Amino acid sequence: MGRTARGVAIGAAVALLGAAGVVAGAGARTPKPRAPRISHITASVANKRASITVTINPESLASSYQLALLYRPPNCCRPGTKECCPPEVEVVSTGNLPASSTPREIHESAKLREGNWAVRVRVEAKNSAGSSEKSRALKIPNH
Repeated sequence: MGRTARGVAIGAAVALLGAAGVVAGAGARTPKPRAPRISHITASVANKRASITVTINPESLASSYQLALLYRPPNCCRPGTKECCPPEVEVVSTGNLPASSTPREIHESAKLREGNWAVRVRVEAKNSAGSSEKSRALKIPNH
């Protein structure tokens, strides 16, 4: 292969590699926006007060949240089914989270109602990509 033919072959190979890089770069997309992710809820009860910690990742979009206590009379949910009487909802707090990919912890405290109740903590989080919800039972001592 002569010097000119070799130069043309090298030039073609470089052009081909450059085009492959452009195609590969075009395939690299920014991540699809996602609903906020609630990673965990912890809660403890002492002296009829609930201390609640929730971790929410806004998934890089400005998000809002609501933290609530759900009260139901004992035994309103039928064993072995998901059928329950509607809860009485008490909103503990609402707020906004800035656009970030870093999970944020929210700490709240709430006075519990008097009486014998089955109580759940529920967190709802929303952003422009969707919403998510998570809940857990609250263990009340001396119940």
